[in-house]
Amino acid sequence: MKELALEINNVSFSYKDSGQILKNINLVLEKTNSMGIAGANGSGKTTLFYLITGILKPESGFVNIYGKPVKHGKFNPDCGFVFQNPDNQLFSPTVYDDLAFGLYNLGFSDIEIKQRISSALEKLSLEHLKTRAPGHLSGGEKRLMSLLSVLVMEPGLLILDEPTSGLDMKYRRVLINLLNSIKVPKIVSSHDLEFILETCDYSALLHNGKIFGKGKTGELFSNRGLMEECHQEIPYSLKNIQI
Repeated sequence: MKELALEINNVSFSYKDSGQILKNINLVLEKTNSMGIAGANGSGKTTLFYLITGILKPESGFVNIYGKPVKHGKFNPDCGFVFQNPDNQLFSPTVYDDLAFGLYNLGFSDIEIKQRISSALEKLSLEHLKTRAPGHLSGGEKRLMSLLSVLVMEPGLLILDEPTSGLDMKYRRVLINLLNSIKVPKIVSSHDLEFILETCDYSALLHNGKIFGKGKTGELFSNRGLMEECHQEIPYSLKNIQI
């Protein structure tokens, strides 16, 4: 059996004010794969990510990352989480400071930090943004910088919550190319199912707090009955191969 980057076993979770959000979630992600999570608003996608990262604690079941249990409230360097809103992730005076923040906390030297940041910015031809204040970046630039602030730490698992929200076509394509170029297992939630098709080998449909279907992304998203049951629309590129 291939090494598992992520194992979610019978996980359930409830909020005190809104009842049960997730019910007996079971998912695995191999180290060599990526997974998309599709679902309507309120289906529990962000809550699931908070459980994977340890921000929230399951009321039952468990989450393992590379065979190690996720501990509630403890930073896990194997797990890199890119928030849905980049303003929640970028808070330093300059882009460089934001990219350096996690590396400083992991104990890297000034020289190593400078090398990692220079390499990351150079790959995307974004060196000119290094001294810019995050508040002065465009929406697309902010989203890329929030992703880079995680990638420079070289996590073993990358989690992205609605990464294309607010992106124009230029930065959407830059993001797709970047994600497909990095050899890190990814789990991605998005309403942009064409984006998931291009970046994720496998996907799962989350509806009313339950997994209604999972499998190879193209096959799953072509299943008309299942997609309609989960309030999803078959991506345009798959319209002619419905099952």
